[in-house]
Amino acid sequence: NTEEGKKKFWLAAGELALWNLLAQGCCNVALLFTDATRVSFLTQASIAFTPVLCVMTGDRVAGITWVGCLLALAGVVALGFDGGGSAAAAASSVGLNLGDIIALIGAAAYSLYIFRIGAFAKDGLPGNMTQAWKTVILAVLYCVWAFFDVAKFLTAAPGTVAAPWAGWTNPLAWGVLAFTA
Repeated sequence: NTEEGKKKFWLAAGELALWNLLAQGCCNVALLFTDATRVSFLTQASIAFTPVLCVMTGDRVAGITWVGCLLALAGVVALGFDGGGSAAAAASSVGLNLGDIIALIGAAAYSLYIFRIGAFAKDGLPGNMTQAWKTVILAVLYCVWAFFDVAKFLTAAPGTVAAPWAGWTNPLAWGVLAFTA
């Protein structure tokens, strides 16, 4: 409740909002350059990044956690071989494109988000309130992003910028979106 504590709280909520925005934003932007299956697949790399971050900062990671990470990564790799072709064909498509790299940056951002939640909890910050205000800050950041997307669409020459999303001019769609948020 001190000024220093309040400052720490708001900085933590803002930092978490930024990591979360970067993680989700990278997933969205990656879809411009690669397909959704690859983005989903590569985003799951965060399960391996998080324990590595912990070890890099001196935290101990239990052996069972490493086993869990390996099993989860094996599952993600198995999902990558989704039956759409042979294992050899899937393995040959391992090369990374720009969208893949952006998706991996998003995975790293999500790992940092998870890691920082733990760090803030160790510092004694109230987890529920920190997350609640992170969500409010994140909502504001998403509104700013949406505003610039719509402004760009409305001011661009016709046909040069894609519509923000299908049905974006439908008030009912906005109502459903607001209700589910």
